[in-house]
Amino acid sequence: AAAAAAADGLRRELAHRDAELAGLKSQEQTIKRLQAQLREQEESAAARGGEAAAAALRSAEEGWERERAALLAAAEEAEAEGAARIGRAQEEAAAARRAAAAAAGEGGT
Repeated sequence: AAAAAAADGLRRELAHRDAELAGLKSQEQTIKRLQAQLREQEESAAARGGEAAAAALRSAEEGWERERAALLAAAEEAEAEGAARIGRAQEEAAAARRAAAAAAGEGGT
């Protein structure tokens, strides 16, 4: 009778330990699953951060390209204005030479 009671006690203890072990295994699986999810989220966040940096770089490059195009247009406009001024100055100089030549011719006759 005492041996049967001791055996029952051991069976109950073993059942309790089995249940505890099953709970620990379940917790271990949950921890592993959560760790995997955390790694995935960290990788995803890193990828999003990289994507955001790339988008910011593209935006900056587009801004620089617009600025470069505006500067080129302004330089071309300034060059055209300069060429027009040179042309007008050459025309004025030629007219002045003709006028001086005409005046010299009139004075010589």
